[in-house]
Amino acid sequence: MLALAAAGCSSGPPNAPVRLDAGPATATFVTPVHVSISGLPAAGLVTVQAQTVAGKGPPPWRSAAVFRASTAGTLNLATAVPVSGSYHTADAAGLLWSLQPTSAASVPVTIDGSAPGFTVRLTVLTGGHVRATATLLRQLTVTASTETVRRTASPGRCTPRPRSGPALPPSSCFPDQPALRTVPPPKGSR
Repeated sequence: MLALAAAGCSSGPPNAPVRLDAGPATATFVTPVHVSISGLPAAGLVTVQAQTVAGKGPPPWRSAAVFRASTAGTLNLATAVPVSGSYHTADAAGLLWSLQPTSAASVPVTIDGSAPGFTVRLTVLTGGHVRATATLLRQLTVTASTETVRRTASPGRCTPRPRSGPALPPSSCFPDQPALRTVPPPKGSR
């Protein structure tokens, strides 16, 4: 789990750090994500943004949602319903699947299955000021060992399910796709 904090700028108790716990820091796209925030102004509005980090790649994709923190100054995206934003239901991965291209240059809106993954920067803002950030690397493919394939009889690649529209979709496994490199089981495990 990745936990980063930043000093407060304009909201909440003076010098109170906001803590953003997001993780796992590196995982497959199908791995559940956890995003929670503490040290927020009690019952205050907080904006959480996500943006892909591509280096020399295509223009970034973005998503954002506004939430109301609890009276204890906490927020868990798995249980909090956004007040407004890119998605409208409690979902820890909502900022990931609701990413949208920032320009027409980002179209076509399909995910490049040959890319190893993508990096997303999460940013927490209160009062318009950045309070905390975290970075997640989401891998688009999963490698199965020959032992896993033998046990499940399901060779193939796990990738996000294509669908119409620009949002990143829920994921699913498609056995008919080209199989990934297989890794033999450890010696003595047969």
